[in-house]
Amino acid sequence: MWRQVAKLRAHDHIGGTALRCLRTARRCGILDGMNTLAALPTNPKELRPLLHAEVDRLGDEHLGLAHRMLLEIELQQITEELDDAADAARAAGRLTPESIAAAIAAHRAERPYRG
Repeated sequence: MWRQVAKLRAHDHIGGTALRCLRTARRCGILDGMNTLAALPTNPKELRPLLHAEVDRLGDEHLGLAHRMLLEIELQQITEELDDAADAARAAGRLTPESIAAAIAAHRAERPYRG
């Protein structure tokens, strides 16, 4: 989890929010049952039921925070996928300044600004 937080901090646009959520989760006692993160199982088949149980024990006032943290993780995953796809497209020569300019021009031709 700390590696996840470190990754989130590396992405300034989402890192601050995730770190605030984690601090709030600690302050509210959401993480009290987690003495050491090293003791957590890493097998998804073992971890999934534990995570569901933790969510089920959360008070109603903390569900929004838990949801926000999960959304932050999802945002990180999607951002990494997009970064990887863009890197692959650049390496393959499909994402060049010329192709970007052509795509912008085509988009603007199809959808002119209304001003």
